[in-house]
Amino acid sequence: MAITDDISRSTTRIENTESNGSISTGTGFFWRFSEHPGDFWVVTNRHVLAEHKTLSVTFDLQLAPPKENVKSIIVTNENPNVIEHPDPTVDLAAIWLVPFAQSEINGTRPRIACITRENLITEDFLNDLTAVEPVLMVGYPNGLYDEANNKPIVRSGITATAAYRKYMGKRQFMIDCACYPGSSGSPVYIYRSNPWKSRSTGQLRMGVPPEAFAGVLFSGPFINQKGEIQRFDGSPTDDKINVQSMMHLGHVIDAREILEMEDLAKDLIREKWRSSGLEQN
Repeated sequence: MAITDDISRSTTRIENTESNGSISTGTGFFWRFSEHPGDFWVVTNRHVLAEHKTLSVTFDLQLAPPKENVKSIIVTNENPNVIEHPDPTVDLAAIWLVPFAQSEINGTRPRIACITRENLITEDFLNDLTAVEPVLMVGYPNGLYDEANNKPIVRSGITATAAYRKYMGKRQFMIDCACYPGSSGSPVYIYRSNPWKSRSTGQLRMGVPPEAFAGVLFSGPFINQKGEIQRFDGSPTDDKINVQSMMHLGHVIDAREILEMEDLAKDLIREKWRSSGLEQN
């Protein structure tokens, strides 16, 4: 099944209410570290979850077609169930969705699609990539989404640096795509149409997956725009302005960094199951 078949059900809008009452939004995507029934997570950026008082995660419920319903769950500060990437310089974290683990949300099942390790980009895939490849990014730029249907916004672009190289020596690459606040945590896919040309062999290839989950957006460079304020009559004033704006470029973490959180996820689930008197299968 192509990634795009489930792309609209693989992400969630995260709303972070901070202790001072301010609200920010970001993007997360559903992930499973293992096949354990309770292993449901939302992966996002570490900074999306920073200083939270409450976190709201929104998803669909499975109802009889053609009806759909939307459900939000609240992850409180008292019971966050959050793990972070062991390297503090890697901007990744994950929320364990305990209500999913209990397999009961108002008597219905969550209508979601988890991205899995089978979707992850591989070394063989990277070896075939050229320096410039088309990409898709799924998320909630500036918090925008289809509220009536609870669906994210899909953006398209290209790799701005080669995904098979480590940008600035790190497991990262850059994309040329419109990236805005709220897009943080968005999954980024390399998505090519068949046939495609292999960098390693120079031959046209078909019959192999043309798409892969390549990374997670976490930031983007800004440009400072300076100027002077003028009166309505056009005469200058002494007032100055300095405005930051996005450059439509994004920094992307290699998706395989998610696997570095796997042991932490399993330890947390094992601890919770043990404390509740349940055994993990």
